Amino acid sequence: MGEDRVAAFERELARRLEAANSLSDVPRADDHELLRREHADLKARYSDLQALHAQTQARLDEVSAIVRALAGDLRERACDGFDFDEQIHFIAAVSGLGGDFVDTCPLVPGKVIRFEAASRPGYQPTAIEFLVPSTYDTLSDLEIQFFLLGGDLHEGRCCGPKLRGNQFVDRNGAPVRVPWPLYQGRRLTVGSRERLAVEVRHRGLAHKLDSVIVSVAIAPIRGIPTRDLAANLRAMMQAKVDDDAERFEPHDGPTILRAYCQAQILEIPIGERGTRAAIELLTAIPQCSRLGWADMTVSAPELFRMLEDAELLKDRPAASVMNAALRLVASVCPLLTQKSARCWSVWFSRACDPDHALGASIREAVTPAMLHSSPKRGSITPSAPIFAAGS
Repeated sequence: MGEDRVAAFERELARRLEAANSLSDVPRADDHELLRREHADLKARYSDLQALHAQTQARLDEVSAIVRALAGDLRERACDGFDFDEQIHFIAAVSGLGGDFVDTCPLVPGKVIRFEAASRPGYQPTAIEFLVPSTYDTLSDLEIQFFLLGGDLHEGRCCGPKLRGNQFVDRNGAPVRVPWPLYQGRRLTVGSRERLAVEVRHRGLAHKLDSVIVSVAIAPIRGIPTRDLAANLRAMMQAKVDDDAERFEPHDGPTILRAYCQAQILEIPIGERGTRAAIELLTAIPQCSRLGWADMTVSAPELFRMLEDAELLKDRPAASVMNAALRLVASVCPLLTQKSARCWSVWFSRACDPDHALGASIREAVTPAMLHSSPKRGSITPSAPIFAAGS
């Protein structure tokens, strides 16, 4: 009789366990509420993106119309006036630079002379000629370096390697052209607002250089037809639209909160009491929001116990450190509010709510770069000796 009761009890227990397992996948009421909030957030972000796209598309159409009306063939005609000029000559030296620079030849040992080309429609350098008097026979003492200047500036970036004068003659002493060096397999392009400059430096110990002529063969860049110019402008503005739209990408609230907390971790002062616990707390808060935790007002020990039970903390800090950690977090962000000497309010839910002032301010503070990066403090390691005792 007793065995029958035990068997009946086991069967009833198995039935109830099976029923419980079958119900475990049924969404709870708070799951539905979380999904509803996320759906509303996605709709709001999508509406923002549509409005931004419509506004930018209208501006793009206006600018394209202006380009088509004004551009015409002005660039074509500007280039036509330079089509027969396929060489740039560096003859007149730049004066007044001071230091080791000289204003004119002769160029003596230890000195340098600089030449700059005038602005002109865009072109690509193809070859270099370097001519000196035939009586000058120590060409290896001369060092040639080209620069690309912007606007009216006399400073710019180097173009290609430093060349030696003996590279511009063959073994018989006849001048030769040196091909313009390629950068990553492509020719340099000099725009209409850029200029080439060249410096010739005398590295020798004797023999002055009485004169020097540097010439660069070029390939002019033809003008861009109006339709292509408008298309290029449209492509550039569309790229800007894509960059702006990234801010309105419908990331979920916990993901945005995670990026925000990662940025706030860098604001936690190092060496303070509770620093380690404060960093772990800021790391755990976005995970709590993703799990659907509601806003709560609890004591510090109770909060850390809940985080430890949820396996969101590596180690629970000492009781004497907990309030110090919460104060550090509250000092760098509004995710915590102290209600009394022992109680704190933690805003797990409203931090992800775009309709709440706190959630809206967090979204405003998070940039697309923050969403796609994971800033870390290299000095924050378990064995780092920078923390105060008990942190």
